[in-house]
Amino acid sequence: MSVTIEKNQASVPSDQDITTAMTSSGSTVAAITGNNASKTVDFTGTVNHTTFENELIEVARGRRTSWNFVWADADDDADDELGATPYEIDITMSPDTVTALVNGNYNMYGFKAVQAAQGGGAPLVWFQLPKTSYSTLTKVAWEVQYQAYTSTSKIISGGSVTASFSADIDLEQVLNVTDGGIGQVTSGGASKAISILNTISQQFTCGISQQAADGSDNPMCAFPLYGQQLDVIAPIEKVLLMFSTTPVDTGTVIEQAYSPGILIDLTSLNQRAITYDINYGWTWGGFNWAQSVPARSKLVPLLIENANTSSPGTVRRRSLVSG
Repeated sequence: MSVTIEKNQASVPSDQDITTAMTSSGSTVAAITGNNASKTVDFTGTVNHTTFENELIEVARGRRTSWNFVWADADDDADDELGATPYEIDITMSPDTVTALVNGNYNMYGFKAVQAAQGGGAPLVWFQLPKTSYSTLTKVAWEVQYQAYTSTSKIISGGSVTASFSADIDLEQVLNVTDGGIGQVTSGGASKAISILNTISQQFTCGISQQAADGSDNPMCAFPLYGQQLDVIAPIEKVLLMFSTTPVDTGTVIEQAYSPGILIDLTSLNQRAITYDINYGWTWGGFNWAQSVPARSKLVPLLIENANTSSPGTVRRRSLVSG
């Protein structure tokens, strides 16, 4: 087994501190390779991820946002359970930045990525955090709990998509849509995805809702669902964040970034730490799990991945590192 420790807001701890934390966690270090930007630790035995990370924070006098941890056994943990897995993004801001955001009436907007072969899809505003909901350390947290929905709303840029029917659903299940857009959930869906099958000839709009950072189950994407057709949508743990003074509601179709944003990939680790400055934008240590999104960028290619050209989406389900 191994764990890679990546620099975030502090250099990776010394080999001695890592060894001490691993020993205190009940495992034995076999080898440590790398430098103060990234180290891979090979170990024997079984170690609780949270226990080791907390031990290292204490031994090396770090903070929750000091380092990122990538566990090689994350895929094994992903098979443990499906529902209610928590994810978190910790955003650090200076008091001056928070004051500028509040005085400037900036809201934080979040978007969630999916993968689908069906064309014509659009990202929706997944959540909105008003200026009263963030501070110098803002925790954006959500859980893996899905719903499939149908709607009679049209997919129009700047328009709103409102779910007229929704049902709790899990990966590899199918929402079978009947008259009125209602339906029942059954098994037998595509692997690592949510399927929505239209059993009648009436056209609908459909998509996936997920519990968001504002605590609500909000739609995060919208696709056309033609008569007698099947839409297969795979949730991806990628989140786009941006601050903006433009007032928009959740469920709004947004195809272009209002302001500079950051796209964060949590498929290998369900907690990330980033920094935001009102003048200098987003920083995250330059690691490949995030990328800048300039203002006016097209959001559809970033948030609606084409299943015909991309590898299948994967939803990680390992335990969250507790703070």
